[in-house]
Amino acid sequence: VPVPMADGGTSQEDLGTFWNNMRPNFGPEPSRATTKLSDDEKKALLQIAWVREEAAGMTEARASKEAKLAELAQLKAKPTVRKKVPVPMADGGTSQEDLGTFWNNMRPNFGPEPSRATTKLSDDEKKALLQIAWVREEAAGMTEARASKEAKLAELAQLKAKPTVRKKVPVPMAD
Repeated sequence: VPVPMADGGTSQEDLGTFWNNMRPNFGPEPSRATTKLSDDEKKALLQIAWVREEAAGMTEARASKEAKLAELAQLKAKPTVRKKVPVPMADGGTSQEDLGTFWNNMRPNFGPEPSRATTKLSDDEKKALLQIAWVREEAAGMTEARASKEAKLAELAQLKAKPTVRKKVPVPMAD
């Protein structure tokens, strides 16, 4: 979507991801938002009909990281992305959670570049998860380091055409 810029130009932006990153500001757990909003920004957005509709549907609390880790520990196999399962919450209720995406967000903790994980794990949490057979199997396959953002940008600059999605190309690394 073209977005006007302060200098009069426009920038192509993914407003869907931008919205998803700020959406939790309107729910019961605003701390989960990666794009934080001030009270004034929230008030301004709530003037928009579709935002009010979305906010009205965000009353459900979510399971904690600890509860989701406990649920992962009960699984006999790697969870499926986009398949929601009930996870018990501290208040006695349950929350429908996508443990496959939760796993994918923490999986890099077990590889050569743990900083790439969006869900960080403590050493104790990692040790507990490594007691699970399917986690050990996944972790054993995570030995390959990845190129830095700078190296990928440099390689992108060398291309004559737009790259193809899901087609891997060699990128030099600064070991």
